[in-house]
Parts: sequence; structure tokens; C-alpha cells
Amino acid sequence: MNGTILGIYNKKVLIQPNESKPNRNIMVVGGPGSYKTQSFVMTNVLYETENSIVITDPKAEVYEKTAAIKEAQGYEVHVINFMNMQASDRHNPLDYVRKETQATTVATKMVDSANKDGKRDVWYYSQRALLKALILYAIHELEPKNRNMRGLLEFLQTFDTADGDGDSELDQQFLQLDFKHPARRAYELGYKKAKQEMQGSIIVSLLTTISDYIDSEVAEFTSFSDFHLMDIGQKKMMLYVIIPLMDQSWQSLVNLFFSQLFNELYELAALHHARLPR
Repeated sequence: MNGTILGIYNKKVLIQPNESKPNRNIMVVGGPGSYKTQSFVMTNVLYETENSIVITDPKAEVYEKTAAIKEAQGYEVHVINFMNMQASDRHNPLDYVRKETQATTVATKMVDSANKDGKRDVWYYSQRALLKALILYAIHELEPKNRNMRGLLEFLQTFDTADGDGDSELDQQFLQLDFKHPARRAYELGYKKAKQEMQGSIIVSLLTTISDYIDSEVAEFTSFSDFHLMDIGQKKMMLYVIIPLMDQSWQSLVNLFFSQLFNELYELAALHHARLPR
């Protein structure tokens, strides 16, 4: 029987079938050392042999003890490792920007993560508008290998953002685009509308917000996608997401990753009567 193993009662294994209604949400409660991972999580990871699995694995212990078995069961195994990005599959957030609303979502998540006090003032909206324009420029105008945050930052670094009272080099890159180009519209109706004395501060604020991506390890991690998130709902895949317990340095990357994961799977399910193929 396919389903979730709940435990043993009267020497019989209790399994909640996958077809259970209205849902199969389960909360497991136990103190430290009560074998939650070993007795419940690993048991069900190993028992499932047909459907895709995504598991958060802070200590990487589930990966270490089950990955080889899942491969033997025919799973395509992937790891997103926020603890050690050099030992991880890569994930490029810009690969999931196919329309303007998705550029807005990515820009919002990035700016929100750096906006600790939750204050949504003119600096917040100006940063978000500029970042959205840069993302749209990257995915429409840059070479495929540069359609990532590293390419976006290199583009921003290449062109001067201030030029007296005239158009800056950065302005010129956007203004040479077609009038209806989404990147130009986002740029002109956002950042370009700010007073010139504010524009330098907006650039500095944005660079502070996305400074994580300047790190060479993060730049490489986000340079390319080694698998597509939607494939989790279509193939037999096992994804381990390793998140550091104490270090919150990459929380913005973690938040954006899970946001895109859920969005991609919801979009896929919408095409299959609200159910994932896998």
C-alpha cells in the first residue's frame, strides 16, 4: 500500500493511504533525541518508492543515510546545500522568470529579505523597481550564460550610473531598447522617475540588498540550474535541501528557493486538475 507509515499498533503497521481525504498533513512532536528523524522521517523516505520527495535536512543526516538507497530505487537524486554551496546542485533564480509578474516576485523576495524592519518606504519601492528592470534586461538582452545574478551585477558594474544632468551610461542601455520593451518600461516608470540626486542612493541601497550575490561561491551556485524545479512533479526525483541551523546568512536565498519551488509545482498541478503527476 502506498502511503505514510504512522507507526505500529498491536504489532501491525499503520499506514495512511495516499488517497486519504481531505489531506495528509502530519505533525510530529517530540523532544530532542526522541528519534523523530530516524523513526518517522527516514522510515517514510525509504518506504516511498513511486512519488517524488522533497525533504529539508538541516544536519544532512537523511541525505547521508538514504541517498544511495533512493538511487538504487530508481530516483534521480539532487541536493540543494545552503550550508556548503560547493557541494550542491546549482539553482539560478532567473531561470524561473518567464513573465513580468515573476520578475516582480523575484525582486520583491530579494528586497524583502534585506528589509528586516518591514518598512516599505520610497527606498524599498525604488530598489524593487530597479531590480525588476535589471532582471528583465538580463533575461531578454544578455547572453544565455549571463542570465543570472552574476551577469546582472557585471552589467551594473560596467555602465556608469551618474553623468551630470544628462542620461547616464546605464540610462542609455535601457533607453536604446524598444519603447514597449518590458525592461525599459520598468526602468523608466520606476528608477528613472526618481530625482537625480536620489538615484545614486538607490543604486547603493540595491547593491547592499543583493550583496550576497557578489560572493564568488553564491555567484557560482546561482549561475545555472542543474535541474528544473517543475521536474520534481513530473519525474521520480528525490531532493534534499540542506539548511544551516544556526547561520542565517543565506536566508534570502533559502526563502527565494522555496517560494519558486512552490510556485512551479502549483503551476504544474493547475495543469493536471490540482494534482501533481508524481
